[in-house]
Amino acid sequence: MILDGDVTFAGTPDLLIIDEAIKLLRLSKSKIYELIHAGKLRAVRPGGTRKWLIPRTAMVELLRNPESPEVNPTRYGGTNRWLSAIESKRETA
Repeated sequence: MILDGDVTFAGTPDLLIIDEAIKLLRLSKSKIYELIHAGKLRAVRPGGTRKWLIPRTAMVELLRNPESPEVNPTRYGGTNRWLSAIESKRETA
């Protein structure tokens, strides 16, 4: 997972569920949720589901900059609003 001092998760899916993140980051479930709710680990909850999805890039960002705060979409109107904002940006691009 670490190549030439750089963090990578080659061969992993683009979006991971909590259990996969636990294995890759070697953290407890409660620590993963703590990082998500603190805004340090980006994650989304698609509408109608109870599962968090964590982008692989978010885990890389966390390991590269563990102290830098990330924007947590759940703090700004919930994930559905955040996902809608992303979709509208894609449509205008």
